[in-house]
Amino acid sequence: MNLLPAEDGDLPRRPRCDRARPERAPRPRLALAVLIAMLGSMIFIVPATTAHAASRNSLGAARSEQQDRAWTAVREGRHVPLLLPVAKLRRRFGGHELDAGLERWNHRTVYRIRWTAHGRRDDFYADARTGHILGRTPNG
Repeated sequence: MNLLPAEDGDLPRRPRCDRARPERAPRPRLALAVLIAMLGSMIFIVPATTAHAASRNSLGAARSEQQDRAWTAVREGRHVPLLLPVAKLRRRFGGHELDAGLERWNHRTVYRIRWTAHGRRDDFYADARTGHILGRTPNG
């Protein structure tokens, strides 16, 4: 083994190894660490997203009970479907529905329809029995 430069000025050469290098095996630890990190981040994202969605819904936990009452009243003919006042609002104001629910207003059952159009958000009240638009509360 000669570590001195050759006479022609070349750099010293490393000794040659006759043994073949074993190939590296895939690193399952790295893949596992990435998977654990992704799952760990989802633990914090999913509940926060669900909580945010629940806070946006003005009907809250009573939503399914309220929907059942509304569908029963529509099937029995006591209320018109929500689509009727929504279609009236769409024709008259443009925009779309954000949220809706049943409320008592001036001694009658009404649909409260949260509506957005042209950068505004308003609450409209429609008689659940007839579908007529009764009033509007501007919210900005």
